[in-house]
Amino acid sequence: MPGARSSFKLSDKALGQLQGMMLKAVLTASPLPGHSRPLDLPDLSLVLGQPAVVLSSENLGGPITVEGAAKPLYILPEEAILERAQREGDLNYLRFQPPHRIKGGVLLTLQISIAPRVPGSPVLGLSGVQVTFYRSGRRWQAAEETAAFAA
Repeated sequence: MPGARSSFKLSDKALGQLQGMMLKAVLTASPLPGHSRPLDLPDLSLVLGQPAVVLSSENLGGPITVEGAAKPLYILPEEAILERAQREGDLNYLRFQPPHRIKGGVLLTLQISIAPRVPGSPVLGLSGVQVTFYRSGRRWQAAEETAAFAA
């Protein structure tokens, strides 16, 4: 990631709040606070085409809730996601990457992955979205520019 530095520790509470804002913006097609356009995650229709949205608990901060989403949200460990895929078939799910320090802020990445039905097959990465948050006094503010990517 250009401009990214080594991973660092952000308080679980702050990290969970930022991740929750991102997830809510994606799942409710709403803008981040202070933004005018919804946050776009390519391939989101693959996740929303399932009965529920699955989010990996890996790399999560504090508790995350999303009000107003069209589908229920299940937060599961990676192992449980892989086991479920082996029972039910390929499973599209969301996963946060570890946060990265950016000059004056933090970069968060939310990616869609596919857990395979076949044991031992690799997890495939699909599209994702990156948002940089900057500290403004006691609050976090999302940078106006976001980046979406496809695998």
